[in-house]
Amino acid sequence: MYKLLIADDEPLEREAIRFIVREHFGAVFEMREAANGREAVKQAFEFRPDVIFFDIKMPGLNGLEAAARIRTELPECRLIVISAYHHFHYAKDAVSLRADEYITKPAPADEIVAVLRKVTGIIDDHRTRQRQEEEMAERLRQVTQFLKEELLLLIVRGEAEEELIREYFSLVNLQSHSFVFAVLALDDGRAPGGGAGIEWTLRRKTALERVKLILADRGYDCLTGLVGQEIDLLLLLDPGLDEYGARLAGVELLSAIKETLELELELTVNVGIGNLCSDSAGIYASFLQAKFALRYEPAPGALNSYGDIHKGEAGQAYPFNKERSLCEQLIQGDSEAALRLLEEILEWFSLDGAGLDALKERSYQLLLALLREAGLNANLNEFGADPVALRRDLFLQESGREVKAFAKQFLMAKIGEINRLKISRANALLARAVAYLEEHFSKEISLEEVAEAIRISPFYLSKLFKKELGATFLDYLTALRIQQAKLILADPLSSVKDACFQVGYRDPNYFARVFKKSCGMTPTEYKANPLGH
Repeated sequence: MYKLLIADDEPLEREAIRFIVREHFGAVFEMREAANGREAVKQAFEFRPDVIFFDIKMPGLNGLEAAARIRTELPECRLIVISAYHHFHYAKDAVSLRADEYITKPAPADEIVAVLRKVTGIIDDHRTRQRQEEEMAERLRQVTQFLKEELLLLIVRGEAEEELIREYFSLVNLQSHSFVFAVLALDDGRAPGGGAGIEWTLRRKTALERVKLILADRGYDCLTGLVGQEIDLLLLLDPGLDEYGARLAGVELLSAIKETLELELELTVNVGIGNLCSDSAGIYASFLQAKFALRYEPAPGALNSYGDIHKGEAGQAYPFNKERSLCEQLIQGDSEAALRLLEEILEWFSLDGAGLDALKERSYQLLLALLREAGLNANLNEFGADPVALRRDLFLQESGREVKAFAKQFLMAKIGEINRLKISRANALLARAVAYLEEHFSKEISLEEVAEAIRISPFYLSKLFKKELGATFLDYLTALRIQQAKLILADPLSSVKDACFQVGYRDPNYFARVFKKSCGMTPTEYKANPLGH
């Protein structure tokens, strides 16, 4: 579909062009008319045509002047000059406006049709390029977002070294900045203690999108991610800001985000803000500081900046290294080591004498964080707990001793659960991977392709093969192919080349070397006496 504006002061000329266009193009063109230059400009700005036929000599604002104004607003519009004048200077003016054609009246129908076919071809090419550029931009946006989310995940796991962060920043075209990490803990304001179900999941995702919009509106570069009940934010600030200025900017921004989420989505939001760091090497430390600030004040709706917490009140820094070790022991199923680390962390919670309710709240946040991290690192999305039930049961405990005993019992139960889930899921995933190989071994196939097909990471799939089958992915695939090759070679009508190509190899010489390494003989030797082997 194209839009056509016919600008001519002679009604018969306009009607003639309309008739020719309808006769040869049917309903392909939506058409409007203008009887003078000013009307042509007005119609062009409102209608935004793809093609304009305009007469040079019109009353008032002439065609060339009107076209010049239109060209400024609509640079991609195709302009076709149509005039009774043959004068050279008119043609020269038309060229200066980058007019596509110059037609003299009375314009033959075949010439008008030919010109329209030419310019619609140009329009189609432009639309195709524009669509391809938009699709490419969207793919680039998606890849960039994925890389940002992956980088943020590596940072919060403590796995992103300075060089790796710089490489990621280069990939997503982020310049060097000062950095501040912030963590927003979300709680359901309608059901204090944590929401549950699909509706709660959607509200958390909505909260993340709302945060992204606020940051974009305020012109902030930021890495954002939703992990469990928390939104992680890595703010990229003006490198000229000092610690005090960064703290003020961070508190003002995050207060606005907090207020928006609480008012619009009925959430309770606790915020922890880390210190400013001037290079990527300090980002993980800022994350740990944000987590400490988040847990330092357990009251609902608190916003704390690590830099504002007085050292005398804050005491010894929170032992995040022990929490990370505890999470690792939970995944590995080492109950003895896990219980020892849990006990040490629970003792730290009691150091500042904040009272029983603070101990309960800190223990609750710790257990939730452990479940989230364990499930994430073990690739077990189904692993977790009902936060409402956990909070309810934990807050029923009547003393610090009972809180600690409950936390230990809960952790022991979860160690058993995660081990059962890992075994069950590993077996199911491995069975799917083997079935995929058995179906596709005759084609070129890679570890990455199989991992993508069963929706796990290549690294995790490689570990599964080694742990459960005692062989690498490539060794297993090779053994499968050689087994199938033997069956083919046993057929008197099949050749060595048949076996080679049918089991996924493209080079008979390479196939022969692999076969001999596996079977101790060449495929030809095996084929000569298949029953003897």
